[in-house]
Amino acid sequence: MAVHNPSHCLFAVPKKGRLYEQVTDMLKGAGVEYYREPRLDIAVCKDLNMTMVFLPASDISKYVGEGNVDIGVTGIDIVEENASEVERVMGLGFGKCRLCVQAPVASNITDLKSLAGKRIVTSFPTLTKKFFDPLDEEMGVTTNIRFCFWVGRGGVWSWIGGCSC
Repeated sequence: MAVHNPSHCLFAVPKKGRLYEQVTDMLKGAGVEYYREPRLDIAVCKDLNMTMVFLPASDISKYVGEGNVDIGVTGIDIVEENASEVERVMGLGFGKCRLCVQAPVASNITDLKSLAGKRIVTSFPTLTKKFFDPLDEEMGVTTNIRFCFWVGRGGVWSWIGGCSC
């Protein structure tokens, strides 16, 4: 069983998904060795004063920003969505994310301005609000932004899609 040494650096990495695979490949290439027991989200590194903490990618910036872990890897979209106060040390060149607007073809929407004032369902409400606020002000409307976790994750699409990464 992994036991964290309080003097170790706590390094948060995504616990699953493509970003997890890319980060663990990068760490392996850098010579970072650890053994992660099945169903355990902590692993002490071999030959380094570092403990790996495996968290949902969407939580990592919060943990870093609140000082619960020392360093972490997650997407800049997540950092911005969470409004986390963290220092971006460097971009790693992987894990690209693109936020997309999607609407039914039958709606004949060709201009994003036509969505201002409508109901927008998204898994990124903060970024969506930031995008629509200037349009709302320009047009004198208020866009109704609602959160739905599954938008853009192979589930529901309604007006605006979430992350297609």
